[in-house]
Amino acid sequence: MRSAFAAALAAVALLVAAPLHAQMREAPPLAEDPVLEAHVMRLAGVLRCLVCQNQTLADSNAELAVDLRNQLREQIKAGRSDAQIIEYLVARYGDFVLYRPPVKATTVLLWAGPFALLLAGLAGLAVTLRRRARAQAAQAAELDRRANERIADWVKRFPERFTGTFTIPMHHMDVAIKEFDYAVNKLGLKIANVSSNAGGAYLGDPKFREFWEAVVQHDVTVLIHPHGVTDPRFQKFALWNGVGQPIEETMAMTSLTPATPGAMPQRFRSGPRAPR
Repeated sequence: MRSAFAAALAAVALLVAAPLHAQMREAPPLAEDPVLEAHVMRLAGVLRCLVCQNQTLADSNAELAVDLRNQLREQIKAGRSDAQIIEYLVARYGDFVLYRPPVKATTVLLWAGPFALLLAGLAGLAVTLRRRARAQAAQAAELDRRANERIADWVKRFPERFTGTFTIPMHHMDVAIKEFDYAVNKLGLKIANVSSNAGGAYLGDPKFREFWEAVVQHDVTVLIHPHGVTDPRFQKFALWNGVGQPIEETMAMTSLTPATPGAMPQRFRSGPRAPR
C-alpha cells in the first residue's frame, strides 16, 4: 500500500516538474556579466522587435527578439562597437530594425504613415457625420412635409374652422428654407410653428437669419413653442412644465431682444400679433 502511494506521489511530482524543467530550459540565457547584460539591454532599447513592431527589442519576449539579443551579446563579446553592430543589423534587416529610424526616402512611410492614417480616419469620420446629418435632415423634412400636407388638407376642407400652421426642420437651415417655401407658396400656410431653440441655439441666434428673412418677406406669423426643459432639477414635481417652460420661453424671447449681443437686427422685429 505504501509503495503504491509512493509511486503515485512520484508520478505527480514528475508531472509537475516536467513543465517547470521545460520552462527552465526554454528561458532565454542571461549574460554572466551584469555589465555586459546592461550593455545588451541598452543597445536593444534602440532596436525594434521585428515581430511585435511596436516594442523595442529589449521589451519583447518573442523568439526572434531573444535570438537577436543573443546576437548582440556575441557581437559585444567579439569587441564590436555599438555603431558597428547597428550597421550590421541595418544591412541585414533594413532601417525598420531601428526603433527610431532616420527620416529619409526609404523610411518616410514609417514616420508619415501614422499621421496619414490619422488624417484619413478624421476625413472618413467627417464624411460619415456629414452623410448622417444629411440623412437626418432629409428624414426630418419628409416628416414635416407629411404633417404640413395633412394640415393643409384639413384647412382646405374646413376653412371656416381651422387656421393651419406648419413646421420645418430648424436644425438644418438649408432644408428648413425649402420646406418653408413649400408650406407657404404651395400649401398656402401662413403660420410657422417653431421650437424655442434648435440644438441649443435660440431663435435669436444669427444661424436663423434666413428663417427670419423669409418670415418678413412672406409676412408669416411665427408661433414659438417651448422646446422643453431636460434639466434634471426640473423633473420632479412636474417643474419641467410649471417652472421650466416659462424659463425656456424667456430664454427664447430674450435672444430676440435688441439688447442681446448677436440678436436679430431690428428690421426683423414687429409687435406681437394674433394669427390671422
